[in-house]
Amino acid sequence: MRPSALVLLLAAAPLGAQRAETYTVPGRAVAIYNLAGEVKIERGTGPAVTVEVTRQGRDANKVSVATGAMSGIETLRIVYDGDRIVYPKLTRGRGIDVQVRKDGRWGSSKMDGSNQTSAWSFGLSWRDRTRISGTGSGIEAWADVVVRVPDGVKTTIHHAVGTLAMHGVRASVSIDLASADANVKDHVGDLMIDGGSGDVTLVDIEGALDLDLGSGRTELKQVKASTLRIDSGSGGVSGDQLSVSESLDLDAGSGRAILRKLSAKRAKMDLGSGGLEAEFLTNIDDLRIDSGSGSVTLYLPESVGAELDIDTGSGGISSDFPIVAKHTERGHLSGTLGDGKGRISVDAGSGTVRSTQAGISCGA
Repeated sequence: MRPSALVLLLAAAPLGAQRAETYTVPGRAVAIYNLAGEVKIERGTGPAVTVEVTRQGRDANKVSVATGAMSGIETLRIVYDGDRIVYPKLTRGRGIDVQVRKDGRWGSSKMDGSNQTSAWSFGLSWRDRTRISGTGSGIEAWADVVVRVPDGVKTTIHHAVGTLAMHGVRASVSIDLASADANVKDHVGDLMIDGGSGDVTLVDIEGALDLDLGSGRTELKQVKASTLRIDSGSGGVSGDQLSVSESLDLDAGSGRAILRKLSAKRAKMDLGSGGLEAEFLTNIDDLRIDSGSGSVTLYLPESVGAELDIDTGSGGISSDFPIVAKHTERGHLSGTLGDGKGRISVDAGSGTVRSTQAGISCGA
């Protein structure tokens, strides 16, 4: 082979890869839809969202891009010509089924802020499902996407399988995931994430935060939120340096929740199993904890003041804090802690309630 031919061969693009195509999506509220690949979301400039799409895979030519307003929302939709998609990087489980319209829309349309209310209002049925797997039959195709969001443009990302990373955005963002990991850093603006499975990591977040997650690890660090809601089906929840000016709502089905350096006026925590460990830096007006099983440990400031009510299904109760007791018996303690201005209620289904050096703990 001549040297010049060798140079040309090495410089050739990988099989199935295409050049990035750039699209402009106008409007103050937009929605992006994709089924498989890697998504990066960055801070953009100018009046409109821009999207770079790179179609990948052996059957990349069976992936197309559609734009235009749908249900009052400007959209960019990556459409796959087939109902079986092979994404080789998918290693979690045996694959997933996603209900997809012919126009490329899928997921919960209420996240877009459109006049639709749910995915079912798209007119979907079980026959409209698309199977995404790491191996097997189907078209081998996916799209890697870079979304640049100008400040203040409300953006919704529907991304089924792969990874999603967002950094530096200054806008309200909703993220709809089926089976994908999400990593968000340095975000200012309301943030909503609806995930089926996959790990979620959030660092340096400012704005109302709403997480509805099926399974996978959830990690939060350096969060300043007016409201913080976490609904986790399974998998651990960990948080560090969490400041919530209004209310915190945690609902964890299984997996341990550990919250460090937490400030919140009001907090409600509903735990199925796995237990809770929460360190409060400031006094709290209203704290309510309902735990099915597993230990519950609270670290409270020395200045804490609250009406205290602890009920556990089994075991004894004790506390190092000076409590003016109103009622005590095995499995139940009520009384006044400090000035009694706040309220702390713990209902533990199993385990004992014991005091620690820094607070009160309820555990097995």
